[in-house]
Amino acid sequence: MKTRLLISLCVLSAIALLPVSSAEAAPLKATSQSAAGPVQPVASVDLTRYVGSWYQVAAIPQIFEVQCARNVTAVYTAKSDGTVGVNNTCTTWWGSSSRVLGVARVENAPANSVLTVSFLNLFGQQLYFGGPNYEIVGLDSAYRWAVVVSPDRASAFVLSRTPALSGAETTEVRDVLTSNGISPCSLMTTPQTHGAGTSQKFC
Repeated sequence: MKTRLLISLCVLSAIALLPVSSAEAAPLKATSQSAAGPVQPVASVDLTRYVGSWYQVAAIPQIFEVQCARNVTAVYTAKSDGTVGVNNTCTTWWGSSSRVLGVARVENAPANSVLTVSFLNLFGQQLYFGGPNYEIVGLDSAYRWAVVVSPDRASAFVLSRTPALSGAETTEVRDVLTSNGISPCSLMTTPQTHGAGTSQKFC
């Protein structure tokens, strides 16, 4: 049972977070579509710009974050084999820090907007299950924020280089979610120090 639960969490888990943009810069967005169609990843992601620290500012609640009370963050690092190292952390309900390490594999190079994230490593071998689970469907032109979803829309994350989005950025992010068949109201804000104080619907 514990093994099955660990594998399930690893399949569902995803990566997260990025720098500053000009207020006038236009973000990359996925093409508008019906909820029945596939989500649309952005045309191109520069991984050298995408790596770094991100804050999770909103997400569809997931079982693998149930222990997290606030300050969910991710740090991505470029690895020599072309994969991306993932270091997800949060502050738990008991005030301690929780961390999980993983690896993300690009599935659509050179576009680099569809990845499979794995948190399961056995005997030095990273194991990937179920196909892509991390699609970047919205990305600010200056890599200030990103919207990440799973192909089945069961998970969605709003990531930011800062603990909070501006009003204009929030509107852009909601538009990206809606255009990919995801209601912003299905996401909850993630409490962050210097960001959202409480968890509430992202709409």
